[in-house]
Amino acid sequence: MVDENPFEFYYKRVIGRELEEITSENNVLWYYYPIFSFIPQDSDCWDAVVYDCSDNHTTSGWKYNYEMGLIERFRNEIGARLSQQSEIKILKHTDIVFTSSQYLYAKLSRYTDSPIYLEETGVDLKKFETTERYGRIEQIEPPRLGFVGKMKQKIDYQLLGDVARKNPSWNIVLVGPDSEGNADSIRKISNVTWIGAVDPDDVPQVMNSLDVGLMPYREIEYNKAVFPLKFHEYLASGLPVVGCGLPSTERYVEDGIYLHTAVQSCAFADACSTALSWENTTTGKKELAQCADWTPKVKRIHERVSNICESDENCSNKE
Repeated sequence: MVDENPFEFYYKRVIGRELEEITSENNVLWYYYPIFSFIPQDSDCWDAVVYDCSDNHTTSGWKYNYEMGLIERFRNEIGARLSQQSEIKILKHTDIVFTSSQYLYAKLSRYTDSPIYLEETGVDLKKFETTERYGRIEQIEPPRLGFVGKMKQKIDYQLLGDVARKNPSWNIVLVGPDSEGNADSIRKISNVTWIGAVDPDDVPQVMNSLDVGLMPYREIEYNKAVFPLKFHEYLASGLPVVGCGLPSTERYVEDGIYLHTAVQSCAFADACSTALSWENTTTGKKELAQCADWTPKVKRIHERVSNICESDENCSNKE
């Protein structure tokens, strides 16, 4: 007779068999998403348990409540509660936690006594040393204000559309896949151009062809925890940046570098006008991006996890 949940029992056995075939000095259980919270209960299997959290997984999605039907809202709320329960269980067994925003840092600190570190999303600086430009975007009349990334529901397309209509001399450039058609509502606007998906290696060229980097996020619970990868990539390209709906980025607001506004088209457009008026210089932007280079970030993370694995406390737990 098996006393525990059959699902958990099955996966513990599967994972146990896999670990037996791995010859490694250290076994690290690394969580990116709060699921399978029962796995770290077998502490003898793991030299370290890491929770690397870059999103608020315990919210009810990317839509406003009025956009959801009753059943969808109920389903999302149940999913959020289950994720929260799982996350709390994982944190009870976690040896070290990394978060990508101050919001997540504050949130997760309430549920763990383990070391927790803020590591915002970084940038591969070497990729952004190029001065090459993206031919298709170069054919568009400047000024070119661009959003680079997946066209997800968490982006405020209504705001972008309002900005485009009220500023016909600007060209809004959207670069990234849109498999769900989230940006369909604004693609027909004459001064909005959707480039589609590009090769990741071409992103630096794309950004070199823009005049302002845009981060127009919706004012929803999920986005309070978001620190976009594109922020430091824009800066590494020397672009001024305008954002909204991203409170985790507010501490970087600085004239000549970054403006964060209310989630209102007028305020966002005014900030874009200001950014376009700034002197065309990379001063300050690339220096800020340099602080977010992935190379020292990864080294720092590796050292901290290694220290956990080598700590006397973890060794004694295994005896």
